[in-house]
Amino acid sequence: EGASKRASGGWDTMLTKEREEVSQYRDGLLPKPIHRGDSKYVSTDVYDGVESMKAQLLETFSGNRQPVQFAPQGAEDAQHATDATEYVNYAVMRQNDGFRLMQDAIDDGLMNRVAVAKCWWDERSDEVEQTVEGLSFDEFYSLVASKPEAEIRDTEIDPEGKVVTRATLVETRDASQVRIELIPPEEFGISRLAKSDGDAEIVFHR
Repeated sequence: EGASKRASGGWDTMLTKEREEVSQYRDGLLPKPIHRGDSKYVSTDVYDGVESMKAQLLETFSGNRQPVQFAPQGAEDAQHATDATEYVNYAVMRQNDGFRLMQDAIDDGLMNRVAVAKCWWDERSDEVEQTVEGLSFDEFYSLVASKPEAEIRDTEIDPEGKVVTRATLVETRDASQVRIELIPPEEFGISRLAKSDGDAEIVFHR
């Protein structure tokens, strides 16, 4: 807590006000006519400049759909580098919609001079339900044996006790993954004397 109080962030700067003003210029709300009868012309220079630069930068970073590539340090690392490259690109481009993230990050960088992405391991699980009907006891037990982690719910058996008329098997599957989200720059905090996030005493999202 003490380190966070000594840190610096957008909350103690004019960043929020600057972002609002730049957005108004991009949207053509500024500059406003000073006097009655002044021209109603709306300049789109800021919008045109940002969109033009964004298109060029976005093509550079995402044109080949493989923005990250690991180089092996030796022959023994070749397969590990290939696996790491494929995994990171899958996590960034498919699990987290990397194209949109890059688009938003470039937009923030051009508009606000800084873009901040938060990356973390999100631990979560999903429940997958399978409903079966009209199985003999042998068929049902065979199915249950093939899914040892499944929980059996809502079992219905016919009056003669020979057939499982209906049952629900619920499996809990690990759905943990890397999550990447852009956060407003004014919510990002870092040690005041840090020259980079690597040598900072603390880096956090407020």
